[in-house]
This record gives sequence, structure tokens and C-alpha cells, in this order.
Amino acid sequence: MRVQSASKKTMTIIFILAASFLLAALLLPGCGEKDTSAAAEDKASEEVFPKIQEIIYPTMGYPQIVQAGEEFTLEYDFTQDDPEVSQPSSAENWKVSIRSSNDYAPYTADLEVTGTEQGASLRWPEDSGRDVYDVYLVSVAVPGDIHPDLYDLEVSVKADGDEVTDSQPNALAVVEEIKDEYAVLQFTDIHVYDVESMTSCMHDRELHDAVYLRKAIEQINIIDPDIVVFSGDLIFGQRYMPDDWPPGDERGGSTEYEYEYLWAYEAMTELDIPCFYVIGNHDGYYDTVKDGYEWWTESFGPLFYSFDYGNDHYTIFNTMDWSQEDRLLDKGQFYSFSQILEPAKWQGQAQSGGGEFGAAETPPADSYTGQLAWIRDDLADAQEAGLRIGFCHHDPAQVISWDDVDYMGYMIGGQGEGRLALQALCADYRVDMLLSGHEHHDLVTVMPWSDGQGSTVYANTTCIEPKCGITEEYSGYRILEISDGEVLSYNYKEPKWSYPYYDGIVVGEVNDLDPLFDPAIAVEFSNGGDWSTAEDSVTCTVANRLEKDFSGARLEFYMPAAGEGGYQVTGADDFQVVQLPDQPDWEMVRVYFDLPALSVTEITVGK
Repeated sequence: MRVQSASKKTMTIIFILAASFLLAALLLPGCGEKDTSAAAEDKASEEVFPKIQEIIYPTMGYPQIVQAGEEFTLEYDFTQDDPEVSQPSSAENWKVSIRSSNDYAPYTADLEVTGTEQGASLRWPEDSGRDVYDVYLVSVAVPGDIHPDLYDLEVSVKADGDEVTDSQPNALAVVEEIKDEYAVLQFTDIHVYDVESMTSCMHDRELHDAVYLRKAIEQINIIDPDIVVFSGDLIFGQRYMPDDWPPGDERGGSTEYEYEYLWAYEAMTELDIPCFYVIGNHDGYYDTVKDGYEWWTESFGPLFYSFDYGNDHYTIFNTMDWSQEDRLLDKGQFYSFSQILEPAKWQGQAQSGGGEFGAAETPPADSYTGQLAWIRDDLADAQEAGLRIGFCHHDPAQVISWDDVDYMGYMIGGQGEGRLALQALCADYRVDMLLSGHEHHDLVTVMPWSDGQGSTVYANTTCIEPKCGITEEYSGYRILEISDGEVLSYNYKEPKWSYPYYDGIVVGEVNDLDPLFDPAIAVEFSNGGDWSTAEDSVTCTVANRLEKDFSGARLEFYMPAAGEGGYQVTGADDFQVVQLPDQPDWEMVRVYFDLPALSVTEITVGK
């Protein structure tokens, strides 16, 4: 959701200010002469998509977290979701290997396949975005001595005599243990888009590069939460119809949607923590060439699903649950002024019997079908869980996220079904928290459970996309601190505030955001982060400008093999020296440390 133009249907540019808008547009960064300093590789559609092909689970957007020494089940679809293609009659010689994600000197290993069978997908619910649900279920054992890390996954197999190989980045997280005390970080509303879009804050944007996103990912990697959830609006996708794309030679892809999906996908691979994805309204529009639902399910995973971490249960909702016709983009009557494509609907909806918007009563849960019935059954099966936590894009506790928007007297964009049904499901099935985005602001609402024995906390979280001007709001992320089936904390500061990711934010007060560029948590390596220099001693300075301590922060150093002398680490609480298979000239030194509030920490790794 975009405050000025994007996700509040992106049509909130006021018509009576059109003339002044056009004048101001000429002065905005990125407008006028085009920046051709960075050239994107122009790839044909068939070369860059789909990202999900044979491996349909785990994926980058729906990863598997597994304890070393345990097994997991991956899902493999030889048809590539084509119902006209049959699964092979024989599939043998399965080989599964892993390679640590984003590492200069990667850790690699082979995993043992312990069994295979054909059957219904265990991870993609019916109607969650596929045509083929009958797949191969492959049991895989993770050895107990595998180094804990986030891994890319590769699977090869001989199918009816032909070799088939597929891979997924950031798909498998191997951990030492499933923790009772752990952290979940939620971030939302990134909105990577063409730098020439003139309708929002141009702060920290460059052509082909959302600078603010790199800064946020760097902070998330240092904080090292156990789980990350991205809750929608990864892209923008609302300026160019396919016939108008590309606007210049410096842009790649066959459509704006493909360009931004590829850009965002590649940027998000820099996360070093398993990340679960939730579709937002911008991610799901239909540009007349390809449906946003397809882009999503071919990139990240199902439109709705669930997963467990230990005894806690997590459910992902799709609240951009509109028909393709309602998600169709078009040049509306104000396009010449705003240059923002218009969908019919962009506010929240969860179809399948949840009741019309504004209805006095919510239909009984046993009458639900489709996604709502699946959510009902998923939550019913999780009643013995320690916690039940949900994520969606549109906050059911805020009518503003579901109602029509008043645009020059026209009420448009919303009045979708299912808002009260989601509230009822949370109340009836004792959901502890439901976290969302879309509105680009922080808000916390508490609603009681039906049995009176507890309540659901609805936490709407501010955006990652930059904000500008003088305002109380800011960009940031939310962190849940969880212990033994209890959410200990979900605010940076009470009563609702997220963690700001720019230095200089005074939470709860009005700030001038325009001069703020420095990240709240900043890292500087003495080698500039260039590990090819192979220095025997490297120092990293970490500045924490937040009023919050972080325990268990993490850094990784890639050092030349030290031999008998080994490495020493100063300034850290704990460290591991990892011997890298097939990399005898390198060692990875993983450093864990506490990062006090308002402090500068210096860590040195040397022989």
C-alpha cells in the first residue's frame, strides 16, 4: 500500500492539484533526462521466469527450516504445473545438494534421499495458485554435522531416462536447534519501481537499485532473527502498460511487471535468513499480458499456506483475493495527469462466503468455502499449538484497508468480502497475533477471543519504502520476541511503533525525514567488504543508533586458511571457524555478539 499513490490504489493524486503536480514533476529527481549510467541486462521472459519450475517446495518465498540431523520432504513437479503433461513413469537416481546462500566462499554438501512417492502436495493448498497438485514427495535427510546456515537447494533426477535438474535459492535453513526463545522480523511494502515514477518519495532510489532496500536487508542480516516474514507489495507495477514498455534501452524485461519482479527477486536473495512471503495488492495486478498471481506463484510460492516453527503455528492469508477482472490494470481518465494505471480493486478481500462488506452479521464458519474454509480448518488443526500467528497484507481490524476510497467524489477500490469473517476466525480459533501492511503506518488493535480467554493483537506495520517530509510516521520493520509460547514484545516503543531503519528518527515525534540517509544499524569493514583481498586481519565496526539492545547479532568473515595457528576474535561473545568443503584455501569465521543500544562495537578477526 502506498500512502500517496501506489497502494491506496495509487490514485490518490488529487485532480485539482494536477497542474502544480506536473510542474513539480519536472523538478523531481529522475525526471527529465534519463540516467543511463547503470545498464540492466535485457533478458527475454522465458529466460528469467518461472523461478519455480520442478522444485515447488521449499522455495525462496516458502522455505524449509530443519534441524541438523533431521529429515524434511521436498516437492518436485516434472510437469512444471502444466496439467497437459504427465508425471514420468520412472524417477530414479535422485541427488540433492546444498550450497550456502550469499557466501563469498560457500559451504557445500550432499544430502541423502531416503524415500520418494507420488501424492498430493502437502504445502500448496487447493486453489492456492497451481493447476497441478499431484507431485513427487521426496524425503531428504540432513546430516547432523551440516553447518547451520541458509542454503540454496539443487535437485537432479533421471526421469524416464532424461536428466532433470532444478534449483532454488535461499530455500533451506539448517539450524542447530528449534528454539523456545526466538525472534520473528516482519517487514512490508517495499515497492521497488522505475525511478522515473513521479508520484512518491524519491528518497534513496536509483535506476535498477532500491538503495533503501539494501540498507534494510543489511540491518536484518546483522540482527539475525530466526524467521523473516515479508507481508506484501514487493513491487509497484502501475505505470506502464505492456505496449509502452520499455521506456528506454536501460531497462530490461518484456513488461514492467517482469522487470520489477526480476529486480526485486534478485535483491531479496541477499537476505541471509529464511523469509516467508505474503502477496500484496501491487504484486497481484493483471497487466493484460500476464496475471500478477502467476508472477507471484512462479516466483515465491502459494497465495496462502502455513508452516510451523517448533510448537508455534503460522498461517499466511491472501487478502488480495479479487477476480482477475477486478485486478486488471488500465489507463484511467486521469492517467495523463498522474500516469498511474488503475485497477478496479486494490483494497482487502477474502472471498468464499465470508459475507458482504458492511453486512450486519458474519456468516457461520461452517458455510465457508475456498481459502476461508482452508484458513478455518488450518486454525482448527492448530488449537494445541503454543502460539497461532497470522500474516496478511490488509489489516482486517482497519475498515480503511477494506472500504472504498473517496476519490473526487467517486467511491472506488474496495468494499471487499471477508473482513469480519477473518476477525471471527481469529476470535473463534484463538489467534494470538495477525500482522499486516498496506497502510504504510503503525497501528495496534486488540480484539477479544470468542471464549473470553484471550485476545488477538492486530499489528499493522509501517513500510520499508521511504517516506519524505515532516511527519510522525517513518519507514521501518517490526520484531516479535517470542518465548515458550508467549509473545514478549512486538513494539520498538509503546504503544505501537516499529523499529526505524534510518538514524535520526525520534519515535513518537514529528521528524524531518528528508535529510536522513544513514542506516540506524551500520556496518563498515576495514577491507570494504572485499574478501578477494584475502587479508589476515579484518576489523568490522558496527554502529547501533537505536535505543534497543540486540543479543545474538551475527557477522561473517571469509579469511584465508590460517593453518595451525588459527584465528583469534576480539570484541565478540562467541565465534565459529567453519572449514569449507571444496574450499581448502578459505575459512569462514562466524561471529556472534551483543549489540548494545546507542553504541559502536568493533570486532577484529586475525591470525
